[in-house]
Amino acid sequence: AFREALDNAARHGNKFQEGKLVDVRFLLDREKATLIVEDEGKGFDWEPYILRALTKDALQIVREQRTVGGGLGILLMLKCVDKLEYNSAGNAVTLSKLIRKPIRPAGL
Repeated sequence: AFREALDNAARHGNKFQEGKLVDVRFLLDREKATLIVEDEGKGFDWEPYILRALTKDALQIVREQRTVGGGLGILLMLKCVDKLEYNSAGNAVTLSKLIRKPIRPAGL
């Protein structure tokens, strides 16, 4: 999910323009790991892509890419994290993964 977010920021957000930065923040606490990836681009309208990723499977999205374009990376990120949020401008994404304690067998 992080690699996809980073690639999207460089490729789509900053359009690989030299001198434009991608800001990455990593926050870790006892409950979750959070990554924030922000580019210097103008952003994008992320809502249709999230809706499509939540309502369609990967094969449907791949078939639609010919006419609608994009969305498979967002589906991938959603499958890998517990929470995905874009800012209102669409140039920053927050990825959160909950840290779960391992289940121990009874008596150990």
